[in-house]
Amino acid sequence: MSDVGRERLNLMPFYDKTINSKARAIFTSVILIGTAILVYSALRAFHGDISWLFLALATVVSGIFPVRLPFITGKNNSLTITVSDIFIFTGILLYSPEAAVMLSVLDGSLAAVRADRTRRPYRVLFNLSQLAISTWLVGHVFYALVSAHPPLQPHLVESVTLFLDLGLCALLHFFLNSGSVSVAVSLATGQRVGRVFSENLLWASLTNVAGAAGAAIIFLNFESTPFFAFAVTVPIILVIYYAYKMNLKRIDQARKHLDELDDLYHATITSLAMAIDAKEHSSYGNIQRVRAMTMAQAECLDIDDEQTLKGLRAAALLRDIGKLAIPEYILNKPGKLTEPEAAKVRNHPTVGADILETVPFPYPVVPFVRHHHERWDGSGYPAGLRGEQIALGARILAVVDCFFGLRSDRPFRPKLSRELALNFIKQESGKAFDPHIVEVFLERINELEKAADDAEASMLPALEKAGLLSPGTLVDRRRIQKTVFHDIASTHREMQAVYEISQNIGRSLNVNETLAYLAARIKRFVPYSACAVFLSSAEEDRLIPHHVTGMFKDVLEGVEVKLGEGVTGWVAAHNQALMNVSPELDFPHVEALRQAFQSCLAVPLSVETSVVGVITLYSNAPENYREPHLRLMEAIAPYSAAAISNAVIYEETQEDAYTDPLTSLPNIRYFNVFIGEELKRAKRIGYPVTILMMDLDGFKGVNDRYGHKNGDFLLVEVGRLLRTHLRKSDTCLRYGGDEFLAVLPGLDGTLGRQAAQRIQSAFEGRALVNVDGENVGVGISIGVATFPGDGLEPDELVARADREMYRNKIERAERGIRSGSVVAFGRRLDQR
Repeated sequence: MSDVGRERLNLMPFYDKTINSKARAIFTSVILIGTAILVYSALRAFHGDISWLFLALATVVSGIFPVRLPFITGKNNSLTITVSDIFIFTGILLYSPEAAVMLSVLDGSLAAVRADRTRRPYRVLFNLSQLAISTWLVGHVFYALVSAHPPLQPHLVESVTLFLDLGLCALLHFFLNSGSVSVAVSLATGQRVGRVFSENLLWASLTNVAGAAGAAIIFLNFESTPFFAFAVTVPIILVIYYAYKMNLKRIDQARKHLDELDDLYHATITSLAMAIDAKEHSSYGNIQRVRAMTMAQAECLDIDDEQTLKGLRAAALLRDIGKLAIPEYILNKPGKLTEPEAAKVRNHPTVGADILETVPFPYPVVPFVRHHHERWDGSGYPAGLRGEQIALGARILAVVDCFFGLRSDRPFRPKLSRELALNFIKQESGKAFDPHIVEVFLERINELEKAADDAEASMLPALEKAGLLSPGTLVDRRRIQKTVFHDIASTHREMQAVYEISQNIGRSLNVNETLAYLAARIKRFVPYSACAVFLSSAEEDRLIPHHVTGMFKDVLEGVEVKLGEGVTGWVAAHNQALMNVSPELDFPHVEALRQAFQSCLAVPLSVETSVVGVITLYSNAPENYREPHLRLMEAIAPYSAAAISNAVIYEETQEDAYTDPLTSLPNIRYFNVFIGEELKRAKRIGYPVTILMMDLDGFKGVNDRYGHKNGDFLLVEVGRLLRTHLRKSDTCLRYGGDEFLAVLPGLDGTLGRQAAQRIQSAFEGRALVNVDGENVGVGISIGVATFPGDGLEPDELVARADREMYRNKIERAERGIRSGSVVAFGRRLDQR
């Protein structure tokens, strides 16, 4: 053995970590008492007459031909029948209870050696200890009944009394021995003691009674004819042996029938679970993977109780049946759940357990389902159980369920990598999960994942046999997804898509946001290489792409379709959808698009009878769309059309509200909405923002001399001139009257003053309008304020820029008087 192997063996705990403290206390007590009795019996038995060893030899020989009868409650538990009881009772009669103890322990040791699997030491010691205790007690009870001391003399007891007393002791021996086994199985598996005893051990009392009878016959004849005494027991032994052999065949046949029924039962549960799971998942091998990993984890934990294993097998499939009571909008909600929504989710284990309680499962499914979201530290739900209060199967299921949850895509997050998922489970050891189960899970994760992969692959033959999948050689999830369960999931997805879009698409009154949301949601349910949402233009004879995503986005954004022409134009003109037609009709002169796309799905967006636009999905695969895709798109089109129409109307209204009708520049309302967000962004990213407050010099004189209509013409030209001397990223607006304001993000005070000088230079000596052959222009005074140096709030910046503007106006006026410059061309407008 390697050093590592020795270290692991030395560190192996005496008891399974799955054995609770109460069971450990009982096991320890029995082992200590049994060990004491064994030592005492050995000292007494080997002191003096040791001829009882010939009975030991007979016990060894009888052990060569055991009959192993399976427990009714599980394949992995069994009862081994031998005829050694005859020799144990003979030892009590001919020698002493202590000699009989040595024989019973010998028989138990042989049974341990015959075991078909390696047993943990505490199990072997418990079995031997309870044999020693029960045999020693029965031996002394017998001598108390006959009022004698061992060894018994034949002349001291009548035959009838011997048979009666020994029969009573045989039953006592049986109940002590089998009762302790029942208690041990109950403690280890959680089954009721009475059920274990009545279903698996009660009928085995015949061997004890028959063994006692055989021992009585040997005892009565041993003194006169020892050979005859043993010979006469041979028929008894053969009858017992062959009766059990014949009965075993009948039990095997019944067990085989039960196994077939159990397999059918499990197949039904599996189909039900897959149908339920189809509403939430798109990979139908996933549920088999969970089941397989759960069972492999139980095997790694050395759980061999069949009832627990069967319960775990069913619970792994049905753990989420309670999600039937959770609305799909909650299950598939991409954002954070509200508290009422979270409460509904937390209630699903209780709902699932309540549903399953109506099914008379012969094994513990309900507690595993009800408590698989409990936490080791007691902070879980629904009952707040902690530690070993949580059923072992629920603890196992909690770890596996969490791992697969982390490794699967969810609406609110993408799946995590294997490393991140394992790290999370490791961090939750002792908090959410049983530390021992986590330790084994992490140590054996490669084996567990292989078991899951093998289980998913094994689905294919079963589905093919059931006629749910066409035969083939490709073994992967794509073939599984072609089953009937895919149709169930598709229906659920269609309903979910319609619900999500109808509920959420109208939340934004921004056209671009609405269209982007629509394209993203469609992508989840309908495949496309590119999606273009065309809206009717103001002239109503053309369709313009307002939102494009996917392949050749830049090229598609330049495509306009005439009403009635191409696929999109025909759909808009006739208010009917088209599917799997050639998309090249939409762009007959764009070679790149003609080669890229081979099929399309176009659906009209209409409000009542008015078509506001068309959603066209382009695919690079021929015949890419199916009836469910068309059905889904036609279902969501009315909701989308209404939302888009509302957003367009709102934006048009907003544009009117935020636009100066004279200059078409934004107005002060727009500034009040815009400037706060701009300053927040500047503060977050860390860049300056400069504000230019501008006021026209001599504008009043223009109005007075040439009239307000010409003054308005001049304001329009001022707006055009300002826009030509500002960047595209700058915002210029009419602040009111003859005042204008510009917001220059990213420019500090120095650059802002340079921009102001450049604008002033553009106005100097420039004719803006011509009135009756006379060129008219104005000057402009500008004040500069910069965020954050001159202020942090919009009001502070505007006030500072306004003060600087008036200072600049005074300075300009003084310079203009001294230099003799004019405000209007040809003459001074301030002269009357």
